Amino acid sequence: MFAFVFISFTVLYLILGADGSFESGTYEVSIVWVIISFIFGLAAAVLGGYLCVLISKNNKAVLVLAALVLIFGIAMAIPL
Repeated sequence: MFAFVFISFTVLYLILGADGSFESGTYEVSIVWVIISFIFGLAAAVLGGYLCVLISKNNKAVLVLAALVLIFGIAMAIPL
């Protein structure tokens, strides 16, 4: 999952460049970056789930992985 995210975001930045990745004159990401990031994140989550299914012998591990991803995702979305 990490490798997919790392490679996909690296390629995305190489394609969009700094001008396409950020709003002009700021460090805020562009709407194109946000939309493509959401798509890549969803693809990484699905890929991670499929890999978990292939590696584990039961569905409990898949549910634990999904719960951890959900909990950490919510925790990271809370502004400090």
